[in-house]
Amino acid sequence: NTALPLLLAPGANNILLMNSGSRFGFWKSLPHILGSVSGFLILMVLSVWGLSFLISRNPTILLAIKYFGACWLLMLAWGFIANHHNTQSKFEDCNLRPFSFIKSMTFMLSNPGAVTLALIVFSMSVNNSMVTAFFVSSMIGLLVTTLWTLNGQVLAPLFNSDRFGKILMPVLGLIIGFSGVRLAIL
Repeated sequence: NTALPLLLAPGANNILLMNSGSRFGFWKSLPHILGSVSGFLILMVLSVWGLSFLISRNPTILLAIKYFGACWLLMLAWGFIANHHNTQSKFEDCNLRPFSFIKSMTFMLSNPGAVTLALIVFSMSVNNSMVTAFFVSSMIGLLVTTLWTLNGQVLAPLFNSDRFGKILMPVLGLIIGFSGVRLAIL
């Protein structure tokens, strides 16, 4: 299946979920999880209602989504790199919060990888029931996003240590930044 590796890959959203689980815990990251899954389901609905048709007729639409997503990824990457010195205890002082439902849903809607994944899932389900495709996609998406968030929560002591955090956060930022640059040039 083409969609499963894309869901499991350590892309920007999965890294953000892992980071959110690490810094804020599972329950405070739940809006991020639900927003991600909802954003993906909205992309599937848009795919069904013609996004694939519009993109095939006007590739500029996909190009606009691509560049918007690349800019967003670079902005997120900078946040990881610039705030690498923050540990869990310092987050209260910085007023940093996990992604809200709307912010994570918007991120998914502007994520070209998610657009691609939605189009793949839609194209694979053309001969099958769309209701089944929505249900399976939402269950798999919920499972994967939950696992990435729990992974972050389990590894939180390691992520939040000053020594490891000063290394990990810039590395995660560079991975997200690389995704943004790669997206912009490919």
